[in-house]
Amino acid sequence: EKTNQDLGRFRQATTGMRRTLGAVRNNLLLVSFAFGSIGAAVGKTVKDFAKFEKVNIGFKELGKSADFSSEALTKLKQATDGTVSSMELMKQANNAMLLGIVESEDQMAEMFDIAQRLASAVGKDAAFGIESLTTGIGRQSRLMLDNLGIIVRTEDAYKNYATQIKKNVSELTEQEKKTAFINAAMDSAREKVERLGGEQKT
Repeated sequence: EKTNQDLGRFRQATTGMRRTLGAVRNNLLLVSFAFGSIGAAVGKTVKDFAKFEKVNIGFKELGKSADFSSEALTKLKQATDGTVSSMELMKQANNAMLLGIVESEDQMAEMFDIAQRLASAVGKDAAFGIESLTTGIGRQSRLMLDNLGIIVRTEDAYKNYATQIKKNVSELTEQEKKTAFINAAMDSAREKVERLGGEQKT
């Protein structure tokens, strides 16, 4: 009988030990998972920061060549009513500057403001509107401009601009043709925005 009692106590002890070891193992797995998740999150944060820094450096360097002030990014944020992240604003600003479609930060701010409002009117976000407008103008893509309801007839744009600068269309340089398209696209965009009336912030 004593042997049976001892055997029972031994079984109880080993059962308790197995439970304890099981709990320790589960806790170790949880800790390992937590550290793995933290490591992944830290890694993503580092990558995101590195990407942000590259875009930021590009924005500053391109901005210098275009004589942008230190307030340029603030103006773009105000123009888009804080609806676009700094990262996205700088990316789109870099794109606009590389495409050579803006000559000043005020012109860019106006462009971004118009793009945001037109995008909102067709149920799209500001980033979509800015990309459609800047890339559409820079590449003279009527398809992208059509996303915002902007219609530009290239030949008409060339004719109107040639008349303004007292030239024949055949005499226009590539830069002058580009300017003609930009002017026509922005005139159309401004006309569309005027139809929307005053900006309603939500």
